[in-house]
Amino acid sequence: MEYPAKGSLEWIDIRLIFVFSVMIFLLVLIFISIFGCFFLIRYAKTYSKHDNDLYVQYIRGSRLRSTTS
Repeated sequence: MEYPAKGSLEWIDIRLIFVFSVMIFLLVLIFISIFGCFFLIRYAKTYSKHDNDLYVQYIRGSRLRSTTS
């Protein structure tokens, strides 16, 4: 397989497709992380009203452990 010359249109198309695919992949990762954090915070807020919840106890315990060490 021969690579197209750097000045040809095929080379530019290949590079553009690669750059756009990487950008789209990064944007999807960023959106997933933002929405993941948002839903985690929302989940913690809705369930932190119940002090007996295991999730809240786990967070408090991990905070206590991290401050003492």
